[in-house]
Amino acid sequence: MSKTFRSYPNSYEVIEHLQDELQAELDNLEKEKKDSIRWWSDDRYARYDTKKYIYKQQIRHLKKLFKEVELAELNDELAYDGAMDYQEPPF
Repeated sequence: MSKTFRSYPNSYEVIEHLQDELQAELDNLEKEKKDSIRWWSDDRYARYDTKKYIYKQQIRHLKKLFKEVELAELNDELAYDGAMDYQEPPF
């Protein structure tokens, strides 16, 4: 098994990797549909619909997580900068 990341990945890289993998699966599913939909049964079409819905739902969730990570990192940077600027009052 080869490594996915060369070094310790940050949260952005992990989320982007998962989004790319899901998008590739979705693209593959669409290509498969174009190639062989004429022979699909109703059950097969229902499985396609379900997979497509799940992949899109997961991609939307990962986009939401990406925004949350950005916001958390921004809050962390602001807190760190605020702590560095803090001076104790003289007593």
